[in-house]
Amino acid sequence: MSAFVKTEEFCKHYDITTNTIKEILPGAKFSHFNASMLHKIPELPIDTYKVVKHCASGKNYATGETGSPFDFASVSYYSIPFLDDKGKINGWTVCPLTR
Repeated sequence: MSAFVKTEEFCKHYDITTNTIKEILPGAKFSHFNASMLHKIPELPIDTYKVVKHCASGKNYATGETGSPFDFASVSYYSIPFLDDKGKINGWTVCPLTR
């Protein structure tokens, strides 16, 4: 038995959690993930693409309606800073997307 949560279990948890929060904070916004190289990690126990499909057209486990809250998708960029020839951090390697 896997120690990880499967996609369907995650969707159920997500639906119940977002529904409970929406009852208290109706204007709350939700995203089920923070993506960073999802396509390069095939062994993830949760299939992010199936979760997106569930949010778009699946049966909501909490409400019985179609779909689940999915207001945005976030993406993180991680970099490894490199040192220049003087041993100082090269600023261009910290976050080249902002340069």
